Amino acid sequence: MSIHRNSDLVHQQSYRNFTHPRYWPTWLMLTCLWLLTRLPMGMQLQLGAGLGWLAYHLVKGRRRVTEVNIRMCFPELSAVEQQQLVKSVFISYGKGLMETAMSWFLNPQRLADKTTFEGEEILEEAQRNGRGVILAGGHFAILDLASALFSLHNTGLEVVQRSHDNPLFNLFMTRARERNGHHCLSRKDLRGMIRMLKKGKFLWYAPDQDYGRRNSVFVPFFNIATATITSTTRLAQLSGATVVPCFAHRENGGYVLKFYPPWPETDDDEENARLYNQFLEQRVREHPEQYLWLHKRFKTRPEGEPGFYR
Repeated sequence: MSIHRNSDLVHQQSYRNFTHPRYWPTWLMLTCLWLLTRLPMGMQLQLGAGLGWLAYHLVKGRRRVTEVNIRMCFPELSAVEQQQLVKSVFISYGKGLMETAMSWFLNPQRLADKTTFEGEEILEEAQRNGRGVILAGGHFAILDLASALFSLHNTGLEVVQRSHDNPLFNLFMTRARERNGHHCLSRKDLRGMIRMLKKGKFLWYAPDQDYGRRNSVFVPFFNIATATITSTTRLAQLSGATVVPCFAHRENGGYVLKFYPPWPETDDDEENARLYNQFLEQRVREHPEQYLWLHKRFKTRPEGEPGFYR
């Protein structure tokens, strides 16, 4: 069965279509994740940390990408400190794997007493007069769990996702993310995003990945010219939505979802991208081990500049 890019089409699929033996490893993986979420939360996170430690030693390609990113962004750290941060990133994302499983298989109400919202009044003010709200965040370790926890505040959330190449996993992921009253949209479905924002919905959007030169501008991120997409500006302009920066992270054994005052409304793509990268860098510096350093964030370079990941 082909991979659908629209979640409405995904919903037309049935799990009965995925009984072929080639899908058995996926079923086994999902079953294992479900079983692990039956364990006490502390044990789950310890197991996740162990998986992260194992990945640090075995997944050498991603470790190399992370090492390059950390070396370029934290030159003030010693070589030993940089390597320790690299290891902490893998451990954090190992925990993130288990937190993603929690978001897919558990009721977020079970984590209500461990969840803190800051700046809820900003969301309420931004939604006045029926305006949609773009929640501009980043790819941190608890990204999936954060969207589930947001349902403790509001269930009308639109989540932008990249469809997975495995159609069974894509179907399960989409339905799991929508289990808490949310709705998933393809990252390419700009019309769908605009339509939902015009209805006054919240749109969870993380534009901090490298999608090449098209629709991108080069602005500083950790003092590095970084290709940054301009679709946030376009979405706000075409929908009339307010852009509210947000940050979700682990802290003191719990989770914090924090919302910041809206950015000024401007049609300057470069200035908006600069504001976003400045905000993101500040949040990353607060919890550097929780950011997605495994991604080739600086893959696209300005004309004539050599690549970093050779």
